[in-house]
Amino acid sequence: MTTDRSPGRRPGESTAREDLLAAARAEFGAAGFDKATLRSIAARAGVDPAMIKHYFGSKQGLFAAAVELPFDPGAIVADVLRGDRDQLGNRLAATFLTMWDSAGGAAATSTVRTAVGSPEAGAALHDFLINRVMRHGLTQLMGWTPEARWRASLVASQLVGLLVTRYIVPFAPLADAEVDEVVRGVGPTLQRYLTGDLGAVPRTGGG
Repeated sequence: MTTDRSPGRRPGESTAREDLLAAARAEFGAAGFDKATLRSIAARAGVDPAMIKHYFGSKQGLFAAAVELPFDPGAIVADVLRGDRDQLGNRLAATFLTMWDSAGGAAATSTVRTAVGSPEAGAALHDFLINRVMRHGLTQLMGWTPEARWRASLVASQLVGLLVTRYIVPFAPLADAEVDEVVRGVGPTLQRYLTGDLGAVPRTGGG
């Protein structure tokens, strides 16, 4: 005697984790990281808020999983701000490269594919990196002014470009260079974006 079964998830198998990831992308994308709450995410997913801690440990852990980040980008800020101001660019480049080198090209591809393929995930990633990570760092240097937001967007453009050309669409010799060699090349540019003279802030730079 045979029984017809439709393909897919087995009866009774929980979809809570996948439901939470989808809900998190939607909530983070719509409200931003700070305003999205664990309760609202859980309600959208139709699960108990305790499931977030069970699967992801914290709100930041849930965010990282939702956009497929292989590490906590907030850790970059603490490392970069520790030390001389005139070496910020070098420390940022070194920390960023070390984290992604450890994660590998597959992780970079997954993160970018998720951000590009899902408007919600892309908006969530932008909000988190600019309005939380970069804002936290630059506020300690100059406050969160239109100039700081302009600087943040320039830094982000450099880091995203580096992410793509080193790990996703490898450009030799950049993709094969040692971390310290890449730091010597891009560190001064990041330093200028962070603290150097950039001229007038564009009218759209206030964000």
